[in-house]
Amino acid sequence: MQTDRVIGIYLTLVALVTAAQAVIYPAYGYEPDGTAASGAAAVWHVINWFLALGLAAMLYTTYREKRRLDAEASPDLRRWVGASVKFYAAVALTLAFAPNWVAVFAEQGEVGLVWYAINTSLPILFAVEGAHLWRNVRG
Repeated sequence: MQTDRVIGIYLTLVALVTAAQAVIYPAYGYEPDGTAASGAAAVWHVINWFLALGLAAMLYTTYREKRRLDAEASPDLRRWVGASVKFYAAVALTLAFAPNWVAVFAEQGEVGLVWYAINTSLPILFAVEGAHLWRNVRG
């Protein structure tokens, strides 16, 4: 399916950008005294829009795959476990991402440790699903 290929490319690109930002942010995101550099968080605010769209796509593709494997009479256990883990990881990360992202807009107490967990695990999850979608496209 061509849509899966597009989603796979999108997830992979967002994974690469997010991972790169997570690695380089400490180099430019703070002043020498340790305070946050003015404007440095704006890059994360832009990336978060792409992460939100990626999470929606991830929920869609992993739910679809999990549901397809659940419907099989005797699914391959390895594929079924993989699909289930990816789906529930996407759900868990969405549940962590959504309130923290809303807190950014409301200018209330976002939790930095939650962002750290999200920004380190989402690139891995997106890259795995992106590669899976790319591999499984026929034609």
